[in-house]
Amino acid sequence: MAASLSVTCGISTHNWDISGESSFYSTQDLYFIAKNNNNTNDKYNVSVYREASSLGNVELNSNSNWTNLNSIGKLSAGSYTYSVHYNGSEICSHSITVTDPVGCSVNKESIGLGENFTFNTSYPGSCYNSTFTGSGSGHGVTSVSECQSSYIVTPTAMGTFTYTYSVTNGGYGTGSCSKSVTVNEVAPTITCPANQTGKTTGSIIKVTPAALTGCTSGCSYAIEGSAATGSGYTGGELSFTGESSAQTKEYTFSVTNSVSSASCKFSVEYVAPASSSSGSGNEADYILCLGNDNGGWPQITSGISTVGNYKVLHDCKGTNSYSYFYNCSNGASISWNGNTLTCDGNEHQSSTTSMPASGTILTINSGAISKKGCERSSGTSPCATTGITSNTASSSSGTTSSGSAVSVPLTYGSYVPFTPGNSYNVTMAGGSKFRCTVNESSSSNRNLGTFNGQPFTLDAWQTQATTDNPGPGTTVPFVVSVSAPDDLKCSTDW
Repeated sequence: MAASLSVTCGISTHNWDISGESSFYSTQDLYFIAKNNNNTNDKYNVSVYREASSLGNVELNSNSNWTNLNSIGKLSAGSYTYSVHYNGSEICSHSITVTDPVGCSVNKESIGLGENFTFNTSYPGSCYNSTFTGSGSGHGVTSVSECQSSYIVTPTAMGTFTYTYSVTNGGYGTGSCSKSVTVNEVAPTITCPANQTGKTTGSIIKVTPAALTGCTSGCSYAIEGSAATGSGYTGGELSFTGESSAQTKEYTFSVTNSVSSASCKFSVEYVAPASSSSGSGNEADYILCLGNDNGGWPQITSGISTVGNYKVLHDCKGTNSYSYFYNCSNGASISWNGNTLTCDGNEHQSSTTSMPASGTILTINSGAISKKGCERSSGTSPCATTGITSNTASSSSGTTSSGSAVSVPLTYGSYVPFTPGNSYNVTMAGGSKFRCTVNESSSSNRNLGTFNGQPFTLDAWQTQATTDNPGPGTTVPFVVSVSAPDDLKCSTDW
């Protein structure tokens, strides 16, 4: 009987005939159908199997009509074989492959930070709406168009990120696909700063790489030939104490991350300090003066954080136990006349007899002094007002070597540079405002100094600061803070 029964069977997306397909998608409803090729009026009771598992018995219609042997529905991705058995023997079978409609791939599963990769997508029918997302901070997916065949992604952080493409409306239903990409640190590169010349022996040397990559997560660093070394370096200014004798010295600036190391070389020319009978203080970067003001209690309260050497001028001779006082940030490295200050964030007080003499050097290696002052005795102060000025012999840039301010006549709307740490006598031009500008904003307020005896501040997120013009032809003092931006320019304006 089995040999006399001829059956055609197959799997289709409908239940009235077969098309001979063997590949389908997991979003399609499928049917297993068959017909009796003998074209007789006889009906046959047959068994239906998927692989080796019986799905039950079905009566096969006669006269070559198609019979729905099994409404399969949707199948998960995989390979399947359906078969018809009669009298214990297989008489027909059909094998198919089912895949998900949404597919994806990446051209690189591992990249270096700063590199990009391509996320490719596939979908068999018309796609109407889709999403493309990444997991984790720094995944690099920004605003994207829907239903694209590929996306180019540049992650902004290291780590392993998962990217998912989802079709939410399409001709073959919905689905999604995910791929992971690992972003690794890249080998570091460094370009050294320009060589420096004319640096006074023993002065603080400040260096910033001209270019640096591969240190996003922090590199260890060393400037060989100096004491500068550390870890967690992501770029920016470093400083060290220069050589004590006149020479030209070459330094090697090296950085190391988890991948490898890189280095470059630069040199510094050291010269002996110029002799001066006037005691101009060429051995210092700045002059810090506690002057004849504040009712006999001169003090610095705006904060001093710029690394360097400060020549301290004062006439502090008060006899009280609190006549000399200072406060520096916890952990700061600061010394005066060779003696280390106690920097723990608290104010320290003592008699002025413990103060170093006027004209001695205070050195800031790191941290900041938030307050410094004293009780002054009657007599002649070494300077008129309290403040900090740059110790330069060039009168064109501001304060002269003797500490006197330089006159700067302004022209309406014509902006001129003002150097941090220098003092000026500014003659006003026309316009209702005295305005200062910088190139970039900052997230915090910045102290520009004192203008006409009043604090002058550049507010957070601003690139301009203004105050009232005291009047055309009026000459007023402008003491620029050492922490003011280097690109500060000012003029009178509307």
